[in-house]
Amino acid sequence: MVGAVNVTVAPALPCGITVLDANSDATVWKTAASGSSTPNSMRYTYNLNNSANDWFFTPGLPLRAGYSYQLQFKYRANSTTFAEGLEVKVGTSTNPTSQNTTLFSNTNILGSTYNTTAAGYLAGQIPLFTPTAAGTYYFGFHAISAANQLYLDVDDLVITEVATPACLPPTALAVSNITTTGATVTFTGPSNGSAYTIIYGAPGFNPATAGTSVPATTSPVTLTGLTANTGYQVYIRATCGSNGTSSLTGPVSFTTACPATYTIPYTETFDGVTAPALPCGVTVLDANGDNTTWANASGVGNSTPNAMRYAYNSSNAADDWFFSAPLQLVAGKSYQLQFKYKILSATYPEGLEVKVGLAATAAGQTTTLFSNTNLTNTTYATTVAGSTAGQVTLFTANASGTYYFGFHAISIANQESLYVDDVQITEVPTPACPAPSGLVVNGLTTTGATVAFTGPTNGTAYTVIYGPSGFNPATSGTVVSGTSSPVTLTGLLANTNYCVYLRATCGSSGTSTLVGPVCFTTACATSASPPYSENFDGVTAPALPCGVTVLDANGDGTRWANYNGTGTGGSTPNAMRYSYNGTNAADDWFFTAPLTLTAGVSYQLQFKYKAGSSTYVEALEVKVGSAATVAGQTTT
Repeated sequence: MVGAVNVTVAPALPCGITVLDANSDATVWKTAASGSSTPNSMRYTYNLNNSANDWFFTPGLPLRAGYSYQLQFKYRANSTTFAEGLEVKVGTSTNPTSQNTTLFSNTNILGSTYNTTAAGYLAGQIPLFTPTAAGTYYFGFHAISAANQLYLDVDDLVITEVATPACLPPTALAVSNITTTGATVTFTGPSNGSAYTIIYGAPGFNPATAGTSVPATTSPVTLTGLTANTGYQVYIRATCGSNGTSSLTGPVSFTTACPATYTIPYTETFDGVTAPALPCGVTVLDANGDNTTWANASGVGNSTPNAMRYAYNSSNAADDWFFSAPLQLVAGKSYQLQFKYKILSATYPEGLEVKVGLAATAAGQTTTLFSNTNLTNTTYATTVAGSTAGQVTLFTANASGTYYFGFHAISIANQESLYVDDVQITEVPTPACPAPSGLVVNGLTTTGATVAFTGPTNGTAYTVIYGPSGFNPATSGTVVSGTSSPVTLTGLLANTNYCVYLRATCGSSGTSTLVGPVCFTTACATSASPPYSENFDGVTAPALPCGVTVLDANGDGTRWANYNGTGTGGSTPNAMRYSYNGTNAADDWFFTAPLTLTAGVSYQLQFKYKAGSSTYVEALEVKVGSAATVAGQTTT
């Protein structure tokens, strides 16, 4: 049969050609003046909403048993942007369910130049069709393009009868039962097949010159000794005794399974897959259930092309994890994590902590290795090993087992994007005196605090160094010694910021590196004595300064608040502000911290004030009394 589709005037169909609108969307194959041989071709025109599921069929052709038939045709898309999809089958009727032998399949047809199909059994080629019984057969051309593409053209169909090869190639080549190190190859051999050769290798290898050959006498064939999480391609050739060998069939591609666990050293660049697919073993957790979480993203990597990206949620603070593959760690051995990170915009700082634990869950992540709530670098930075702020702490496994390293986005709501790339975990010598871990400060009072920690197993003494925020523990600070956790700090000032560092001593094994800082603020004093001053600037608005309270006396939800705004404070940046209620008159208070006054001694109040507009008059009264309540304020 030769069909050039040129004997009719488009859109009429040539004699015997039929079409089927299988998805009933009124978009079907038609003839169009777009042929390789002029003027016509069969054309499928896109549907805006529906994927293609549309057929055209050749006339019924009488084929003979024991003979083979070769199909050839020309095809094209009409764009390099909009990919088309086409499969060609053959069967005993124009019902799609009867089209049971696939001869051609391509879901990525691009370009406006006609391609001519090639005969053969390799990918993209058209194999011979050898009917098992004589009868009438129909060749079906099935458009399978995605919705809203463009045009798919087919022209110049040729179906010829050829002598059946003495040794037909195997068909139905497939790979199944894929494990980390093996796979099963199945196929259907020719009736006179006596032996088979499987050839496998890396994607793109040339089976004529490379690859590993596995002989077989029948299907299935088991492949062994493969590498986990690795791509392979498989070909097969039949031997038919004295009739020689067949041409190759293939390739069929597959990837071996991820290993159950990984060993150290571990490296993950996120580049071995096509984003947004996750690399082998990596998982994500949307802990706050807001549908915003980490994803593998292309075009943003330090190593190209991929990196893990957390994209902001406009309403919810980040609480989202990604976890490394499961890693086998050994008790008593130490492991150093390193990774690269950046953010999208310095205007929107991001927050990240990294933990390690025995499960890829939030609760299973028990040891913090890195924490920074003010990431501002817009180019990739590499983490530094160490025990001080912003560095990555060495991790020493207490027990052998499977561990996961968890990367936890903790940015506030409505920021931008946070990126992590090039994760490395290596085994390093365990220090003779490991640094303490789990440093925390609790039991805060106005003048004291308790420092708790977990010391190394050979720790004999500990040195706590504390001082004001930002101090250098190498040159300043106050030293407090202890022999175990906890260590108590005394003589601190109320409502004051401090930071704490810690170092272990391990007898003759020397001292550890410093751990810290952990920062804290002592409690407010229960009362203060004049002179008393409050500029409202020592906290980040809307937090209230120590001891200051507010009262919404009329219960309308409008009250005084500490406000950070340009020009608001006499001293920058904060001032107390009452914002109007559209319905209710103000009846709202704020009170100073409790002050201890002495009988018979006089006290002078001074403050600064302003309204927000010269048009809207505000009113204020100031009283003093023995309680921070309306009734307790007795003197105006």
